[in-house]
Amino acid sequence: HYLAQRLNLESGRQGWDTTHDVTSIDGYEYLGLTDPASATEIISAIESKYGTSPDKDQFETMKDICDALNELDI
Repeated sequence: HYLAQRLNLESGRQGWDTTHDVTSIDGYEYLGLTDPASATEIISAIESKYGTSPDKDQFETMKDICDALNELDI
């Protein structure tokens, strides 16, 4: 989901500065995002978790956010 989101941004399908309401995603607080959050902020927050060994719920939060972005749901 993350890779697809990066491809959407890099290809121009979505904009890096476009803001998204992340509050509909359970656990969004894990990433320290404010609402609304830009795609740049979301990707940066996810990338900042690299090497932190997220638990199952934290991993699901990141996956769910990327999935919602890919589907243009948020």
